[in-house]
Amino acid sequence: RLLLLSSLRGSSVRGSLRTAMAMPSPPVLRVTTTEESSSAAERLCEALGFATQVTREEIHSFYWWEGAVQSEPEVRVSFETSEPFESVLRAVEAAHSYDVPMILADTSDKGAAHWKGVIR
Repeated sequence: RLLLLSSLRGSSVRGSLRTAMAMPSPPVLRVTTTEESSSAAERLCEALGFATQVTREEIHSFYWWEGAVQSEPEVRVSFETSEPFESVLRAVEAAHSYDVPMILADTSDKGAAHWKGVIR
């Protein structure tokens, strides 16, 4: 990150700047799931008060369910958070309309319990 400052004077400003620059930012978790409808996606988003950068997009999904390929319109919901994965998982499962929701998560935190490495 590049921070340009001009005309900043006083030790309190410099001290605050040093403190802010020294503090590491929490790992970002990027999460994507799908919902069955716009209203279900809206309810999910309302339940995820900790989420930022929330996007919703109408898509058409193909998936294997009950022994056959299914094809349905869905709404993809993606968001970012600094919450731990386990907390996000519980919140999404509690608010989701599906019995078995698809939850994709990508984190920059290599120390996370669910981190399995980079797929190449």
